Amino acid sequence: VSKIQELEGELLHLQTLNSSRRSELVCLDLDDGGLSSKNSYFANLHEISSENDRKAVDISCGTEDEEELERSTLQEKLDQELKELDKKLEQKEAEMKRFTSVNTSVLKQHYEKKVQDLEHEKRALQKEIEDLRYNLANISSTSDDSA
Repeated sequence: VSKIQELEGELLHLQTLNSSRRSELVCLDLDDGGLSSKNSYFANLHEISSENDRKAVDISCGTEDEEELERSTLQEKLDQELKELDKKLEQKEAEMKRFTSVNTSVLKQHYEKKVQDLEHEKRALQKEIEDLRYNLANISSTSDDSA
């Protein structure tokens, strides 16, 4: 798509250049007033136009080659960076696998110990709640008996 746009731009430029030269030719023809001079100018214009077309093609080919070389160089650089990133990612994944396989059992034991500690604390607090309710009930019944 960009190639088409580039070629359309070149075509437009050449058409503009050609039309401006034709208008110069008309002006020269009006100044000279001769048919033979018009034909010689037209021949010269055709030669200049052909030379410009060849130069434009050479320039565009040179520009295209440079752009293609630049694109391929950039693509190679990006491919190399991608390979390096893939290697780093593989290293990190391997490191994480080693870390998790070794420490998983340690973490699991630590987690189970914490769960047991919390369950023991929960039972102790429930026993304390029951003792406080029993004492409250005894205090209430003692105060009822005293009254």
